[in-house]
Amino acid sequence: MIIIKASKYQEDIYRWIKTGKGNAIIQAVAGSGKTTTIVECTKLIPSGKKSIFLAFNSAIQKELRQRLPYSIESRTLHSLGLSMFMPNTNKRPEVNSDKLDIVIRQVFKENNISTTRQGEYFPFLKQIIPKLKATLADYTKYEELDEVISRFNMENNIDDLKIVLIKGIMEKCKQIVETIDFDDMIWMPIVNDWQANKYDFVFVDESQDLNKSQFELIKKICNKTTRIIAVGDRRQSIYAFRGADITSMDNFKEHFKAKEFPLSISYRCPQAVVRLAQEIVPDIECSKTAREGLVERVGYEKVNEKATHTDLILCRTNAPLVKVCFSLIRQGKKATIMGRDIGKNLIKVIDKYTVVNLNDLRGRIVDFKSLQEEKLYLIEEGKFDKKRKNSILAQVDACDTILALSENVETVEELKSSIYQIFTDKREGIVCSTVHKAKGLEAETVFIIMFELMPHPMAKEDDEIEQEYNIKYVAITRAKERLYLID
Repeated sequence: MIIIKASKYQEDIYRWIKTGKGNAIIQAVAGSGKTTTIVECTKLIPSGKKSIFLAFNSAIQKELRQRLPYSIESRTLHSLGLSMFMPNTNKRPEVNSDKLDIVIRQVFKENNISTTRQGEYFPFLKQIIPKLKATLADYTKYEELDEVISRFNMENNIDDLKIVLIKGIMEKCKQIVETIDFDDMIWMPIVNDWQANKYDFVFVDESQDLNKSQFELIKKICNKTTRIIAVGDRRQSIYAFRGADITSMDNFKEHFKAKEFPLSISYRCPQAVVRLAQEIVPDIECSKTAREGLVERVGYEKVNEKATHTDLILCRTNAPLVKVCFSLIRQGKKATIMGRDIGKNLIKVIDKYTVVNLNDLRGRIVDFKSLQEEKLYLIEEGKFDKKRKNSILAQVDACDTILALSENVETVEELKSSIYQIFTDKREGIVCSTVHKAKGLEAETVFIIMFELMPHPMAKEDDEIEQEYNIKYVAITRAKERLYLID
């Protein structure tokens, strides 16, 4: 899509591109046409310049390939990292998502770890290793490991044996270049200090979601004359729990001495939605041609009455979505929940228990949930490690989700089958989704159920509260016409 009449903000960016000097970071509010703007910027690049556009995921990369000039290379960050293996190792690596599992077991064997200890340590190691790769933390130091554990709310503590195991796993991951997983694609070119092709122009999308490892990878393809144009929205940074650096855009601006440009007009949202979003992000503006739209608080029963094909139903957590989804299905409406990976994780939780029937499973899940809620109470009283809060909240949501799903089936196998059918990555019919899964989506009509969960009542620290308001902002700004808020 070509912008026929650019806004004053876009014109400023285009003029700056034509000057041929310096780097830029574009702060773009939700629905401001950031991707269209940056695509238009690529069309201003002088011929003969080597340029690359780095997309956040493969779906966006495929879409952009149809819109970018033929001369602009288009890659995801993982694809960029993977392209560095062959020139630096003379080997074409095999991608194996089970590599980390295999390496952990090898290190267990080399250190004569007992079967009992293996069962105790495996989940922790499986959790911390990807975070160490994303953050580039020094895995030989207690304080840096403790910081990672605290940041990602892991339920564990560091001891000498764990440091030995972590070091062994990280070193083995680094050495095995013929087999890699997705984390290795980004991490290995950095820790091995591999050479990389340099570009005259580098375009970066969704820069607010970069982790430290991804940022370092981008730096590898730049030289002193490279011009960087990055776009993102600080207030749509909601992936800190995955390893994203919440100061990514500020770090980008400082390191590359980039000039900041605003894109503050939302072309997606109507006036009523923008007014609500301005309570969180005052800088967001309406388009001059924006419709009034609708923001309305309605009762829970209105979801069933009003929701139709292509509508989007959002919630802070998964469990409430299950009841809504089943209620819609019972009315003969097509409805799914975004997140095939969520479904897989729920199956893993179920498979942890050896049970004789569905009632037995429900009892075990209820008992486990009660234990987690007791921990949350102790955290509130200052008697339990607050670093574990997010992890415990996620476990409570998983329990609630399984219990909600189990109300509509009679056996454990039917429960698993139901999970596989409902949780999907395809957008079919009415789409139910957590806000995190809905980032990048939009719909004419959006319902937000349990609106009072944003900010989540368990968010106490300043950075937690900021992330929660970012989540609320993302949820509100998915609506193109009507927004219904359900408490």
